[in-house]
Amino acid sequence: MMMLLRGSFYAKDDILAGKWPRTGNVGLEARGRTLGLLGFGMIGQSAARMARGLEMEVIAHDPHVPGDAQGWKLAERVSLDDLIARSDILSVHVPLLPETRNLIDAAAMARMKKGSFLINTARGGVIEEDDLIAALKSGQIGGAALDVFAGEPLSQEGAAKFAGVPNLIMTPHISGVTEESSAAISTITVANVLRELEGVS
Repeated sequence: MMMLLRGSFYAKDDILAGKWPRTGNVGLEARGRTLGLLGFGMIGQSAARMARGLEMEVIAHDPHVPGDAQGWKLAERVSLDDLIARSDILSVHVPLLPETRNLIDAAAMARMKKGSFLINTARGGVIEEDDLIAALKSGQIGGAALDVFAGEPLSQEGAAKFAGVPNLIMTPHISGVTEESSAAISTITVANVLRELEGVS
């Protein structure tokens, strides 16, 4: 999110070419902007806590989280339409299901604020990729960060369509992969196996 807001990440090629593009890379601050969370489970709520620390307004949509859940103290509960219309940064945290496939398509992007940002670290297929490419090229979407894709790994054809697309950050499905998270997964897995062997449910 911070890389998208600042935009300075894209200056590397200009700097290496001998340019010094300071005026063309004036970024935006997170403070005061609205982070919209599509999906408000454990990861969405963790994102909300961090965003509040940055003095952002946080809104979220998740019909599967009860209205009286404690997590709603971290974010304003809104409809999907309000989430799309109000978010400066829209971050996706939902599984890929029939009802979420291509949920963020051309029609949804057209309702977003012009120049807003999209982040998907959840599942490929929730954002319609061809529509996103068109929205990035037109400037309707100001930038996007994708860690997941409709087809993984990207085929030659899949990769080609992203070539030259402006304001796009891509990573290979590693948003949750760190040395610490890998160690934690191993520890939890071993603990669960031991519990099963001991007959503890």
